[in-house]
Amino acid sequence: MKLRILLPALLVALSAVPAARADLTVRYKVTFKPGEGMPASAVAPLEQVLKQLPTETVTQIHGDVARSQTMTGTALVDYARREVTLLDLKGKRFATGSLDDFSASLAPSAAAIPPGAAEALRNMKVDFESKDTGQIASVYGIRAEESAVVMTIGIPVPQGQTLDMRMEMDLWRPLADEMVRVPQLREYAVWSARARGSMDPAELLNRIFAAMPAGSDKLRGAIEGLTKAGDRPPLRMQVAISMPGLANLAGQLRQQGRDVPTGAGFSGNLMEMNWELVEMSTTPLAEDLFTVPPDFRSVAMKDMASTAVAAPAPITPTPEGGVLRVGGGVTAPRLVTKVAPQYSEEMRQARVEGTVVLTIVVGSDGTAHEITVLKSLRPDMDQKAIEAVSRWKFQPGEKDGKPVNVMATVEVNFRLLDTPR
Repeated sequence: MKLRILLPALLVALSAVPAARADLTVRYKVTFKPGEGMPASAVAPLEQVLKQLPTETVTQIHGDVARSQTMTGTALVDYARREVTLLDLKGKRFATGSLDDFSASLAPSAAAIPPGAAEALRNMKVDFESKDTGQIASVYGIRAEESAVVMTIGIPVPQGQTLDMRMEMDLWRPLADEMVRVPQLREYAVWSARARGSMDPAELLNRIFAAMPAGSDKLRGAIEGLTKAGDRPPLRMQVAISMPGLANLAGQLRQQGRDVPTGAGFSGNLMEMNWELVEMSTTPLAEDLFTVPPDFRSVAMKDMASTAVAAPAPITPTPEGGVLRVGGGVTAPRLVTKVAPQYSEEMRQARVEGTVVLTIVVGSDGTAHEITVLKSLRPDMDQKAIEAVSRWKFQPGEKDGKPVNVMATVEVNFRLLDTPR
C-alpha cells in the first residue's frame, strides 16, 4: 500500500530525466476478429480486410529518437529536434517535418465535415464509465491490475430513434511495486512521459473533436477519462465493440417485410481486439535503425500522407439476396469489360510492378461490391486497383437461371509499358 502512495512521486522524478538511460524495445501483439454478432455475409469480407492489418506494433528507443512501427506505418521521432520522419519502406521514400506541424495536421477541418455528420454530432449522446475491477493477472511475467472502461455513443437515426454503439475495454497496467521491481518498466515510464510531453494524446484528440460542432463538448469528458490512466504503461488491452440496438432494428425491419442481411442477428460483439505486450527489453539497438536509409529519396510530407494509407474504396451496397459462392448450382460471373489501373507519376518514378489480388462480390447488377485487398502491392497501388475494378462490368453469376451475388477473386496487374520483356 505504501508503494502505491509513493508511485506518483516516483514517476514525477522519472519524468524529469531528459531521456531513457538505455535502449528499449517494446512490442505488442495485436489481433482482430469479427465477433459473434457480425452478420454471416459480412464475416468473410471483413476477415480479408483484417488480414491486411499488421499483427504487431513495435517501438524502439535509442537516445533522443524513437522508431515506431504501427498500423499506419513507420516513423522516426526525434524529441531533441522535435522532428518526425515518415518512412515508406516499400516505396523507399521519406518525409521530415516538425512534430508540432505534424500533430496539428492530424486534426480535421470543421469545413470538411458534411452537414449531415455535423447534425448527427450535435445530437449524439456520450456516456463514459471507468472503474477498477480489483482483478489481478500476470502479463509478460508482470503482475497487473485491471480497469474496465465502457463508452456508449448514442447515434441518431431516422424516425427519431437512437442507435447505441458500445465499446468495452479491459485495460491491464502494472502494480505499483512492479514499477519498482522491473527496470524496463521504469525505462518505459521515462519514455512515455517524454512522448506525452511532445505530443499529448489527450490534446491531439481534443484538437480533432474541436473541429466537430458540439461533438467536442460531448466527447471531451470521455477523452479525459481514457487518457487519465496515469503513468503506468499498458500491458494488455481487450476491446469489444457492439451495437445492441441493431437487434431491435433488424426485428423492426423484418416486421415491415424488408430484407435484412443473411445471418444478421446482431446479438453479441461486432468486433473484438486484443493488444498484449510480448517483448520489453533493453538490448542495445543498431544505430542505423534510427536513421533514414541512404537509398531513400526525400518527398514532401503531403505526398507521404496521400499514399501512407490508401483512400477508402467507393462504397456501394451489395444488391439484396445475400452472397453466394460458385458451386452447388451457382455459376461463376464472367468479366465483360475491363479497365486497366492507372499509374500516378509518383508510381512511375518508383518503377514498381506487380499484381494486386482483390476479393469482390460480383452483384446481380454486374458490378463489383465489397472490394477488399487480399494481396497488397503497396497502399497507393492497392487503391488504384480498387478504383479500376470498381469500373469493371460483369455478366453476373446465376442460380436457377436468375442473377445472384457471387464472391470472387480477381487480379489486377501493374506493368510499365517501357519495361523490357
